[in-house]
Amino acid sequence: MWTGANMLHCTNFHPADGTSWIDTCQWSEAALTHLPEVLKHYPADSDQNAFSLFRTLVYKEADQTYAPVLGSAQSSINAIHVNFSLELICMANVIVEDLWSYDNALPWMEAIMAAVEQNQVKVRVIEENANSNGLENRVAILVFTDELEKRGLEDFVEIQFFNGRVRAKTALIDQELLILGSQNFHYSSWGEKGLNEYSVATDDSEAITLYQNSAQNLKHTASSHVETV
Repeated sequence: MWTGANMLHCTNFHPADGTSWIDTCQWSEAALTHLPEVLKHYPADSDQNAFSLFRTLVYKEADQTYAPVLGSAQSSINAIHVNFSLELICMANVIVEDLWSYDNALPWMEAIMAAVEQNQVKVRVIEENANSNGLENRVAILVFTDELEKRGLEDFVEIQFFNGRVRAKTALIDQELLILGSQNFHYSSWGEKGLNEYSVATDDSEAITLYQNSAQNLKHTASSHVETV
């Protein structure tokens, strides 16, 4: 259990008096009773590294690491993400056009923009184009690409839609650091009210090669179903 989380404790699942076991349950604040798995260290037989990026309503270490890593890119960012969104309120743009702007960008988007502007980083992103995810992604991508054009940076970024389900939340920075897990490029995964998320970052060359091969296979398999924005 993580400090700051809520814990439901039930004392009796089979009450003898016929009352519901639910009546024996009480909410309390969880307390840390052992070292969390993500804080344990496992020595490796090589010089490859891997570390955890975890976030909750209380701990924002993942936010504080993920965005700066994107912003520190020197040559490339290659990402496959189910989401590519602005702040939650920007969904209203589906009804009222041009209501929101780049001022509603989330930290990950600002970091990518900074990497492009400061280091001329090449960015390639594949996004989902289905249901509400597709709608949110389109709103954010239009705002993002408009801002790129204002800054004369549009040639550095390629964003594509995959016409199907995309569940990946991955980013490869400079072909050297791979981040994959549950944290989306989405308002539900960032900020004060974001969900609990967990990702792993690694510079393991074998893992990066496997990822690159998988991404390339996805591109070839879906080539006829990819629409460039």
